[in-house]
Amino acid sequence: MESLRQHTHDRALIVGLSLGGYVAMACANAHPQEIAGLVLSGCCLDYRGAPGILSWLDSSLVTILFSVDRLSRMQAKALRSRFPAALVEPVLSRILVEGGATCLP
Repeated sequence: MESLRQHTHDRALIVGLSLGGYVAMACANAHPQEIAGLVLSGCCLDYRGAPGILSWLDSSLVTILFSVDRLSRMQAKALRSRFPAALVEPVLSRILVEGGATCLP
């Protein structure tokens, strides 16, 4: 959350899509005083059973087959192919400079 404090003067609205929704929920849970609200999409609160097992298998295979650097390049390429540079480049430059989004309690 130190990085968040460096970039805002007030509480933050955290947005999470898919797996990012879980990161957003973890941030809000760990630092409720820093969070003004959450916008969650494509995630759920209960991720047990077959969907959880399949997701774990998928993520395990991806991390075995691809390096973090390659996954980052693939994500950047996908974003650049779908959205205007004016939207994508500021986001990508912050991720590259700050080393990605994490929230650890």
